[in-house]
Amino acid sequence: KAFLAFELPVKDAAESVKASNDGHLLINHKEQTLLDLKSLNHLASLQVIEAGGQHGMVYRTLGGQAPVFERPVLLERGNATVLANSGSLTTFDAKDPTGSQMIEDDEATGIDAWRKPSLLWLIPAGIVLFLILLLAGRNARRNRS
Repeated sequence: KAFLAFELPVKDAAESVKASNDGHLLINHKEQTLLDLKSLNHLASLQVIEAGGQHGMVYRTLGGQAPVFERPVLLERGNATVLANSGSLTTFDAKDPTGSQMIEDDEATGIDAWRKPSLLWLIPAGIVLFLILLLAGRNARRNRS
C-alpha cells in the first residue's frame, strides 16, 4: 500500500532528504552530500521513500513558509525534488545520482536484443513461414502437371 505523508515523521524510513524546522535542507546519497541549503522560504521537498515494506511520498516545508503552487506539480525521474511556487526546481535520484544504474537498465540492442524473447523473433519466423509456403506452392504446381 502506498502512502503520502505531509510534515509527519515516518517510522523505519531511510530518508535521503532531511529538512529541519529552521529551513536546513540536506540531500544525501549514502555518505555523500548532494545538496546542503539553509534558510529557504517558499520552498519544500518531496521524496519517495520505503518504510515498513510500503512505498510512499513525504512532503516537507523548508523555512517558515510553504510554497503556494501556481499550477500542478509535474514530477520527473528521480526520488527527491525541491519544490517552489513555480513547481519543481530540481529533481535528484538519491539512490542513483550519477545515472549509471539507469544506463545499465537500458534496453538491450544488437545481438543482445535477440537473446531475450521478444517480437524480434517474428522476423525470422515470418521468413521461415514464407519459405514453407513457397515450397508448398511449388510442390502443388508440380503435382498438377
